This record gives sequence, structure tokens and C-alpha cells, in this order.
Amino acid sequence: IWRMARMLYDIPTQSESWIEFKHPGDDLVGDNWLEYVDVTVAGMPLRWKIINGIFILGAKFMLWKLTAEVGITFLMETQTISDCIVNSVALSFVLHMDELILMTLTSGKITSCLEKCKEYSPAETTSVAWQSRIEKPIDNSFFANIQLGVPWELMASLLLCAFFIRQYYTTHCDWTWDGWWYYSKPLFVPTTTSYPLWRAFL
Repeated sequence: IWRMARMLYDIPTQSESWIEFKHPGDDLVGDNWLEYVDVTVAGMPLRWKIINGIFILGAKFMLWKLTAEVGITFLMETQTISDCIVNSVALSFVLHMDELILMTLTSGKITSCLEKCKEYSPAETTSVAWQSRIEKPIDNSFFANIQLGVPWELMASLLLCAFFIRQYYTTHCDWTWDGWWYYSKPLFVPTTTSYPLWRAFL
């Protein structure tokens, strides 16, 4: 999600072609025309940035948030360790459902074009930026070396896991000052069995 948001922010706000056909020089291309096609990330008009930000980036964020909340609840409600391992495998399968849908429902040509799409490189990988980074003196201080060795993705994963676990306790439990811990909230029979579609997104 962060990389997609960074890409939408960094790419030029103008219409540019993402597909380039490199003609081999003869007319006998035939069915191998896809081998001469290059797909790269290029500029995008402002209206398409807004559309992708709302319908793609926003949907990915909501899907990530709901999956994390439901997944943490699903694992926290599991009683035994063996069932927790099985449910973790089941949750990992759910997380890969989007890739399975893409591989199943899209045509082979679209999948090939997606595979040929080059990885997005931020703006700082230009020649001028690289020259400035080369000329910049290297910081060999103690804190700089420690910063290079810190696994930031692991730290972010642990913080997000702690956040969603904390959210689970505050949503499903009540805090007691007697035992300095959480206990389950009282359970009641639902007043209705009618759940509209919009309740799934709350």
C-alpha cells in the first residue's frame, strides 16, 4: 500500500505511454509480438491518479484493515495451539486469494504484460541524484551503522500486530483494575438476525 501511494505521488502528473513496442526491423513478427513489448511505469493524469487513489488504493487499504482485524479476531478466538497453527495456514491462504483470482480470471496476454512490467524506480534513482549520493560523504558513525541494521519492516509488523491485538482487547473485553487485566464482555442474544450489506463495512 505504501509503495503504491509513493508511486502515485512520484510519477509525473501528465499523460504518458506505459507500453512501448520495439519493432525488430522486419515484418515477420507474427505471434511473438509480445516479446518486443516493454511495459514501464510512466506519467498519469491527475484525474486517473484520483481514481486510482480512491478505487484502488482506498480499496486495498480497507481490504488490508478488515483482513487484519478479522484475522486477529479469528486467531485470538482459537483456544488450542494446534488449531491456531491450522487457522494461521487458512488465513495465509485467504491473503493469497487476490493472486489466485488474477491468475484464474485474466487472460494469458494480460498476465504476460503484468510480468513484463518493470519494477517502479523512485525519482531519486536518476543520474543526477545518483551523482549527488556518490559525492555525499559516508556517515560511519555508530548510530548510522545501527540504523542500517534495524529491520524496519519487522518492527512495523510487530507494531501493527500489537495495535490490532490491543484493538481486539478493547473491543471484546473490559479492563478491570482488580486483576489489572481484561475480561470478556457479557454476551447477549442478538436482537435481530437482519444484517444489511452496509453492516459488513463497519
